[in-house]
Amino acid sequence: MKQLVIWDEQREYALRLMRYLNQHADGLFVALLVQNQEELITILKQGKFVCLLVAKELGAKVQKVAEQLRSQEQVTELCWMELTEQPAKETYQLWRYQSGRCIYDQLVHRFFQSMAEELGQGLQVVGVVALQDTVRVRAYAREQVISNREIFWEMTVCSDYEGDFYPAEQLLFAIKMREEGLKDKLSEYLVCVNQTKMISGLSQFLDGRQLTVEDYRWFFEQLYKAGFEKLYLYLDGSMINDMKLFSNLSEIWILMEEGCDNRRRHLLGLFELLGIPDERLLVISL
Repeated sequence: MKQLVIWDEQREYALRLMRYLNQHADGLFVALLVQNQEELITILKQGKFVCLLVAKELGAKVQKVAEQLRSQEQVTELCWMELTEQPAKETYQLWRYQSGRCIYDQLVHRFFQSMAEELGQGLQVVGVVALQDTVRVRAYAREQVISNREIFWEMTVCSDYEGDFYPAEQLLFAIKMREEGLKDKLSEYLVCVNQTKMISGLSQFLDGRQLTVEDYRWFFEQLYKAGFEKLYLYLDGSMINDMKLFSNLSEIWILMEEGCDNRRRHLLGLFELLGIPDERLLVISL
C-alpha cells in the first residue's frame, strides 16, 4: 500500500488531517506523520514510492532529503505537494484551510487516481437502505434483480428466507477463511427465490459484524470472478462493523415511504459525515 507522509509543524492540524485522510482512504493509501528530517528519511528508506504532503516553509528541507537519498543511491521515488497559508496558485499546492474532503480529492487526483480507478472496476455494488424495513419494501429491493448476473444479499437482522443448513453461516466462514475456489462453489451458499439468486440473512446476525472492509472487498472480487455483475446489498446497519463499507459502494439507494422525512434527513446527515458524495445517493419514494 502506498504511503502518504504529512510533515507540518502545526502538529494539531497535521494530526486532525491524518485522522481524516485515514478514515476516507478506502485502501488507496495510509497517512503517517513525521516531525523532522530524520523521521522522514527513515520512512523513505523503507518504501519504493512515497507521497509527501509538506508545509511550504519546509520545502527546502525536503529538497535536502531528496538530494541525500540520491547521493546514497536510494531507489525510493518521492513526490510531494505543498500546504500553503494562502489559496493555492500552483497545481502542486494545497490550501490548508479548505475542507478535508477537498484536500482528499486533490491528493487522490494527483497521487492515487489510477489506484482509485482500479478499485472501482469489477462488481457494481448497490447499497439499499430502507427507512422502514417492511415486507413490501424488501420485496421491491429484491425485485430489482433482473438477470442471472445479479444477486441480492439480505444483510439484515432478520431474514425472510433461510436454507436448510443456513448457507449464509457457511458462506461467512468461507469468506473469513479466504476459501480457495469459492467463486466456483457459490451456488452452494445461495437461496433461489422466484428465480432471484440471493444470500439469506444469518441465523445469528451479530456474526456478520466479524466481516471487515477487506473481507467484503475480497468477497466482491469472488462474485465478479464468478460472473456476477451487480450485487444489491440490502442492509440496516446492524451487521456493519466498519462504516467505511459505505465508501466502497457504487451507489446507495434510500427507500422511503410516506412519513419518513425525519429519518431521511438523519440518514443523509450520516452519509455527509462519512464523506459520501451526493451523486452516489439516490432517494426512491415508494
